[in-house]
Amino acid sequence: MRSVNVNVISKKSDGKIPVEVAGSVMIDIQSLFRHVGEYLISKELRLQNRIDRRLSEMFDLFIDPTSGISLRSAPKISTSGIVDDALMLLERTLISMGSGAGGYWIEDNFQDPRFRRLIAEDIIQLAADLDIGDGHYMKFAADSVFDKVDSDKIGDYIIKLGMSYENATCGVIRATHSKSKRVDGVKLEIAGNRVRMTFTDKNIEEQAMNLIGKSSVVGGRIKFVNGAISDIGNVMTVVPFNEVKFNRMISSEGDVKLTENLTIAVEFDDAKGEWILTNEDLGINISKKDWDSAVTTLHDYFIFLWNEYAVKEGGELSGEEQEVKDFLLKLVVV
Repeated sequence: MRSVNVNVISKKSDGKIPVEVAGSVMIDIQSLFRHVGEYLISKELRLQNRIDRRLSEMFDLFIDPTSGISLRSAPKISTSGIVDDALMLLERTLISMGSGAGGYWIEDNFQDPRFRRLIAEDIIQLAADLDIGDGHYMKFAADSVFDKVDSDKIGDYIIKLGMSYENATCGVIRATHSKSKRVDGVKLEIAGNRVRMTFTDKNIEEQAMNLIGKSSVVGGRIKFVNGAISDIGNVMTVVPFNEVKFNRMISSEGDVKLTENLTIAVEFDDAKGEWILTNEDLGINISKKDWDSAVTTLHDYFIFLWNEYAVKEGGELSGEEQEVKDFLLKLVVV
């Protein structure tokens, strides 16, 4: 498990560090680390809305008083290293932003506008808290220095970028109707909300029309309002959403890397209004009303199976249970 050693250093000769400064810096770094971790989780699970607090707790930091402020995460069963990945990205962020990099660096490394704005705000707040009193700077990661932050430039850049980016998301295509009840367009239903789509050309819109009532992946410029997808512009792709693949599985109980992608069949039961995720090899059959709940439950159940059949010792297994264990042992990096 990686750790990040942080030392707050006064710019005055007496070297005294006010408790207010040290405490604020620790809170700032915790916020930054949590947002970095949540960004990675959101990418891995293809989440559309806010991260479940249980997953965020993977990135809670604890103090080790042996040298300065040593920040380490809570221990978890892990072969994929999602927490270590977040710590490495945290270090890179502090190194880059603390050496004068602008908002473009945040844009390149945190494409999701929700997280790039949160992370920019964390950086600006950290710089402000270090500037309390006569000023301070921070050393970490082999004497890297966090000191030269152009907060105004970063803030202006992030605001200019806005809350949209080019990406793809999933949902169910729904018809819209004119006053005469004729189908005159389509929207994408996401977690019960229907968001507007605008298309780059008529052929793409026709492809969407052919998928009315079906689970689909839509690629375009996704815009967020209050953390939720509000509309999708410049739609360039609309394709059926029949399967999804994961190369690591993540839950609040741990995370594991896979030797090959795990393929999950995807369908939407329009009668019940439920997303259904299945994998016959593992006996997985998840049904939930929204995509985020379905995919989060899928990952939770996979980690449960791993802990129950591969990690826990003792106990006799039935034939089917042994098959699940054998499949897991071949699939998971140990």
